[in-house]
Amino acid sequence: MPYITMCQGPKCTANGAGLIIRDMEDLAQGVACVEASGCMGQCSKGPNGMYSEKSGAKGKITNKLNKYSKLTEMLNDVIQGFALDDLQSRVHKIKFAIRREENADTRMQAIEETLSSFDGQQKQLHPELVAQMLCLRSREMMKADPSAAYNDLRDALILRPDWPWAFVTLAQVLDNLHMPRGALACMQKAIEIGTGVDKNALTRGMVRLERKAADSKGPDVPPAGIEMDIRYIKEKSLAGGESQKQPKDKEKKEKGEKSEKSDKREKKVTKDGKEVKASKAKSKSKKDGSGKKEKEKANAEDAEKAAKEKLELEKANEMEPAAEAAETNDVPEEAPKTRQESKPKEEKKVPKPASEPKDGAENMVVKSVEAFKDIVMQKEEKKKKKTKKKKPEKSDAAAGEYQDWQLRNSEWANHDCLRMTFACKGKASKSFESPIWHIDLAANIGEDGEEIQRSYTPLSNAEDYKKGVLVLLIKVYPTGKMSSYLGKMKAGDSILVSRPVATVDPQEYPEGAIMVAGGSAVVVALQVATAMLPQIADSFHLYLCNRKQPDVLLMDEFNVLLEAYPKFHMTNCLSQDQSPENPGGRSSWSSGRLNTELLSGAPQNLKVIMSGPDPLCKMVAQTFMEMGKQEDDIACLDTDLDDLLHPDGGEEEVLISKMKSSPQLPPAEKTEEQRVEVPRARIKASKSQVISIDSLVSPVIAKPVAGLGLFSSLFLCGCKPTDAFSEDIHEDSVKQKR
Repeated sequence: MPYITMCQGPKCTANGAGLIIRDMEDLAQGVACVEASGCMGQCSKGPNGMYSEKSGAKGKITNKLNKYSKLTEMLNDVIQGFALDDLQSRVHKIKFAIRREENADTRMQAIEETLSSFDGQQKQLHPELVAQMLCLRSREMMKADPSAAYNDLRDALILRPDWPWAFVTLAQVLDNLHMPRGALACMQKAIEIGTGVDKNALTRGMVRLERKAADSKGPDVPPAGIEMDIRYIKEKSLAGGESQKQPKDKEKKEKGEKSEKSDKREKKVTKDGKEVKASKAKSKSKKDGSGKKEKEKANAEDAEKAAKEKLELEKANEMEPAAEAAETNDVPEEAPKTRQESKPKEEKKVPKPASEPKDGAENMVVKSVEAFKDIVMQKEEKKKKKTKKKKPEKSDAAAGEYQDWQLRNSEWANHDCLRMTFACKGKASKSFESPIWHIDLAANIGEDGEEIQRSYTPLSNAEDYKKGVLVLLIKVYPTGKMSSYLGKMKAGDSILVSRPVATVDPQEYPEGAIMVAGGSAVVVALQVATAMLPQIADSFHLYLCNRKQPDVLLMDEFNVLLEAYPKFHMTNCLSQDQSPENPGGRSSWSSGRLNTELLSGAPQNLKVIMSGPDPLCKMVAQTFMEMGKQEDDIACLDTDLDDLLHPDGGEEEVLISKMKSSPQLPPAEKTEEQRVEVPRARIKASKSQVISIDSLVSPVIAKPVAGLGLFSSLFLCGCKPTDAFSEDIHEDSVKQKR
C-alpha cells in the first residue's frame, strides 16, 4: 500500500494542516497509509503532502492542500483507480466543512443530522463513515459530557479497531475523566499503530500523562456510566495500581523459593540419616586428595597470567607476532599460553614467566596459536568497525526532530519584544539546508495539554546554533499562547526546539528582491538581507512597516548593511507616528501606511517577498499585481498567497456561510472572548475554504425534508430546491434585517 505523508510543521499547521491530515486519512481509507512528518521545507506553499511507495521515502510533493478539491485531485493523481461513491463524497464534504466551522452549535447540529441520516444498509456498506462521525461528535462532547464522548469512541473502535486517531481522542476523554493510566495506554496504542498521527508529538505529550499516572494512587476509577470493556485499555487502566505492587510480591516469593531450593541443594543426607552441608562435604574431599585438580587449575591460571604480561610487553614494543615466530621455529619455550594474539616483539626482550606452566597447558597453547591469531584479528576488525560507526553519530548531533534548550537569560528589547538567549542541553545540529532558516518551538500549553508549535526566525546566526546558542526576538501578544508562555519563562526553564528548517532559497533571487516586513518580521528581513546582499546582481529593497518609532528594532544591524552594500535600499514606514527629525544613516523614513507610490519606487523586474500580518501582505500582493506582477513572482512566508488573494475559495463557495442564514440553523452571536477561544488553525482553514454545504446539492439552499434538519435533507434527497422556497428564504432574511 502506498504512503501519503502530510507535513505537520508549525507554518503548515497554522494554515490548517492539522485538519488536512484528518481529511486525507478519511479519504485515503483502504487505499493508502497516511503519515505525519516534520517541515518539508516548503512553508510558503503549504499545507504540503507527499506521495511515496515506502514509509519515510522521498516522493512527489503536492502544495497548497487547503481545499477539498485539492485533496481529491492529489489522490486521483497518485493513486490509480481512486474513486468515491456518492455516499462517501457527500459525507467527506460534510466532515470537511464541520472541521472548519467556528460555531460549536452549528458543528454539533450538523453531526447529529448526518448520523441520523444513515440507514442500516449504509452503515453496513461504509462503517468507517459512521466511526468518523462518532469520533467528531466525541470531540465536541469531551468536556461537556465526557461519559457520552467515551461511549461514542467505544462504538467507533468497534467499527474501526485499529484507528490511531480514535485512540488519541479517547486519551483526551479519559484524561478529562481523571483516568491517566487509561489515557496513557491509549496514547501508547496510537503510537504503536502509527498511521495518521504525529508520533513525535504524541511521544512528547505522553510526558504529562506519565506524570499524572505517577501521581495517582492505585488503578483508574471509572465514573458511573463508563463500561471499561476495551480490552487493551482495561488491562492498563484498571490494573495500573496493582501492577507496581505485584512485581514486589512476586520478587519476594521468587526469593523465598530460591532460598528453599538452595537450602535443599546444600543439604546432603548421609547413611545414618543426618544432614550434612555440601560445603563440609567439599572440605572432606579436599583432604581426600581432590585438591589435585585445583592445583592444576592454579598452574594453568599462573600460565595465563604470565602469558598476558608477555602479550602486554609485545604490544608495547610492536614486534613480530609470536605466532609467526612459531612458524619459523624461532619461538622460545616461553611462548604465549593464552588465547589472545600479541603484537610484534623481539625474542631477547621477552621475560620468562614467573612460573612455568604444566606440560598439558603448554602443549594446548602451542597447538592453538594459529586459532588464537584468527580470534585476535577478528576482534581487532570488530573494534575498527565499531569506531567507524561511532564517528558519524558524533558528528550528527541532533538525531531527533526536537531537542531541549534551556533559557539562559531574557531582556526586553522594547515595550513588547523580548530578546531571549537559549543554550542546547545536548549537541546541536550542524546541518543547514539554507542560509535563510527558522526553527520551531513546541510546548504542551494547548487545550487539554495539547502541543502547540510556532515558527521563529533566530536573531543569532548558523554558527551560533552549531555551538549550541540560540537568540530569539519574541513579540509578546497578550492573547498569544506561545508568545505569552515564552514571556513567562524564567532562566533555567526548558523548551523544545527543532532542527533548522529552510525558509527561502537565496538562489531563486539572483538579481535581488523587494521585501516587505511588518512588526516582528524585522528578524526575517535582517536574515534575508544578510544572505542575499553578497550575491545579488541588481539591488535589494526593504520596506519595514511599524506603528511608532519605539517599535522599530535592529537599526544598528541594518545600518551596518547599508554602509557595506550600496545595492541595499531601506524604507521605514510608520503608520501612527511621525518620522524622526535626524534618523541618521542611509535609510529613508515615511509617515503613514505603505502605499503604491512607495512600492513603485523599486525596480519592477525584482521578485517580491512578504512577511508579516495578513492584512499587510494582502494589500502588498494586490498592489503589485495591479502593477503587473504575476502570483508566481510574489512569495508570502507566513500564509498561503492563494488564501490571501482568494478568501472565498475560488471555484467553490464559502463554507457554511449561507447555511447559517437558514431558519434551520440560526447563526449564534459570539462575543470577542468566544472568538479568542477558536483555534487559529480553524480560523485560517475556514478562510481558505472551499466547500459550502449548500453546494453539495445546489448553489441555492435546499428545502429540508419534513422532520429532518438541513444537513440530513442535503444528505438524503439531493433534489434541487424550488424557486418558491428560495423566495420564502429571501423574505425571511428581509424581515430579519428590519
